Amino acid sequence: MSTKEKVLELLAAAPEGMSGERLARNLGVSRAAVWKAVRALKARGCEIEGVTNRGYRLLRGADELSAELISAGCGLPAEVFAALPSTNIVARERAAQGAAHGTIIVANTQSSGRGRRGRSFVSGGLGVYMTVVLRPRIQGAGAALITTAAAVAVREAVLEVCGKDCAIKWVNDLYLGGKKVCGILTEAVSEVESGEIRSMVVGIGVNFRGVAADFPPELREKAGFVLEPGEGEAQRNELIARIASRLLERAEQLESREFMEEYRANSLVLGRRIEFVRGGRTYVATAVDIDDDGGLRILRDDGVRETINAGEISVKI
Repeated sequence: MSTKEKVLELLAAAPEGMSGERLARNLGVSRAAVWKAVRALKARGCEIEGVTNRGYRLLRGADELSAELISAGCGLPAEVFAALPSTNIVARERAAQGAAHGTIIVANTQSSGRGRRGRSFVSGGLGVYMTVVLRPRIQGAGAALITTAAAVAVREAVLEVCGKDCAIKWVNDLYLGGKKVCGILTEAVSEVESGEIRSMVVGIGVNFRGVAADFPPELREKAGFVLEPGEGEAQRNELIARIASRLLERAEQLESREFMEEYRANSLVLGRRIEFVRGGRTYVATAVDIDDDGGLRILRDDGVRETINAGEISVKI
């Protein structure tokens, strides 16, 4: 059992509170180690207050994941793991084994989470790390829009559960207060002979609750959290269930593209100056529109109009 788990156990057994000195003495650690453990528990969703002359008092326990609560919230099968290298890896395995449309794989922590272009997804504070197995009834360009649909679904869920209004950075990131709080990675599993998409797995990582210090120093100005420790009553199980529900609803609209209006309305990039790299050359442009296939229409500074259908951009704030 880790120091933070032992601190939580002692505080749960002492509703009147316990001093940092007594906690340190009981556990045989320093008061600094107790303070660090309390801070980590707060990042996990525990509400712990400092009480004069009594030290720390537990107001609410940790936000623990539960497959039963997730399934009850959305009516979909869910599996919860304490730790995984990547929820997408397990979801692909479950998809190959015949997992049902809407199956949810969740981990409390990830050690090898990935973003687009093989970049690592750094897990900090208390996070939502989930993947949903989808079996779309549409192929081609429509199926390729699943990441766009997922961005809309996550934005809706965060607004409904946490009361926070995120903006969408083309094509697959959510931002709040100018900092990235969510990344999405979609992977398709196709038939070798026909090329037909058999299933898709949509990996979603949300920085749910924490503080800047939970990230490495190089990310603290770029990444943020949806909620601060102690802020709001939202729980991860509820958010995961809502994300999955909204994702399945939006996945039914791949052919009609009904979600594109909301995607455009909440875009972080439209009307802004952007940069992108192609063939080793950096271009500066203005983002003009997003078409119904998810392509970003731009006007380059050299006067050329074009549509970007893949790749990555940076927004000039």
